[in-house]
Amino acid sequence: MPAPISVAEWRRREKRIHFLIAPRGGTKQNAKTILRGGHQTVQEVERRIRIMDANGMNIGVTNALGCSRARFDSMVQKHMAPLKHKMSPERKALFDLMIQEGVSEKAALKVLGRSMLSRPINVKERLKLLKGKLDFKKYGISQIPVELFDALIVQTPFDTMRNSVKRLLKNIENKNAERVLDSVLPFWRRMAFVSNKIEVRTILAKWVFLVGKGIEPSGNLLRQYSLENLKKGPIRGKKLTVEEKKNLLQRYKDTLSQGLKLL
Repeated sequence: MPAPISVAEWRRREKRIHFLIAPRGGTKQNAKTILRGGHQTVQEVERRIRIMDANGMNIGVTNALGCSRARFDSMVQKHMAPLKHKMSPERKALFDLMIQEGVSEKAALKVLGRSMLSRPINVKERLKLLKGKLDFKKYGISQIPVELFDALIVQTPFDTMRNSVKRLLKNIENKNAERVLDSVLPFWRRMAFVSNKIEVRTILAKWVFLVGKGIEPSGNLLRQYSLENLKKGPIRGKKLTVEEKKNLLQRYKDTLSQGLKLL
């Protein structure tokens, strides 16, 4: 049996749902009704709002967010019916799958349209790439934000989309590394990393390695030695005390756990 939810957690969830529905005219009482009366999770509310916003669905918040998932999916299908009636059953299934995963109606139709004009586009393969689980420690997020799906899924051929995803993940990794370094090594921006063209994610990898070895991550070590050379050793640097190492690693872990606010 799941543990009871604390009052503080209920309030946190109500506050988050109110934040999500306020732009649609939703009130605090609506948030309470959706959460407690409709038994919805915050994640389910976020999913439904993404679908509604992406597809221009003008439905009252309590009707759309307080009903069962089956009822909401039925509303979506009804909204999409005029667009779908010309599609084959196979194409309808792919269209429904993309909408369900948060792709907008416009982007889904674009993908299917391109699939008709050229070679078939493997929609499932594309969604699998977009929804792949990410290393939270590395990227600060567990999955590519749904808000970015539209711009990526329409790219053709698939290799172009895959390369775009790779570039995106590289940028996210560097952004996450910046966030962590700002906490554990505040002066890193004042050092000559940019002129030496060292990627931020590489600086963080060196920092983690040096601290793990109990060595102070000085600017000299971070600038002048590659990670490969540091691993080969020997490393000449000031030793950290046990307490210093413990505090740095704890700050690193605490910062990682907060995650990256990408959008």
